[in-house]
Amino acid sequence: MKTIYVVNKKNIENYIEIFVKSPIIEVKKFSNKQIYKQKYIQNVVGLDIKPEFPQSPHITIKNNFDKSINTLAKELIKKIDQFI
Repeated sequence: MKTIYVVNKKNIENYIEIFVKSPIIEVKKFSNKQIYKQKYIQNVVGLDIKPEFPQSPHITIKNNFDKSINTLAKELIKKIDQFI
């Protein structure tokens, strides 16, 4: 699967890889998604399936759930603007 990152970067014009990094414990705690609230859930990436993270994303945003979504969006837009 790692090759897909390389293929995308080479073949998609204006491709920007964005990685939103969040600790799974915080995702479980703050997520509105019911999938993280169920006790006996299987086949969920980050819980019982090991996620594959990009090796060298263009942009990494750290979401520890201590900033508002608007603040994170502004940070992301500012970083994207550097690539345009």
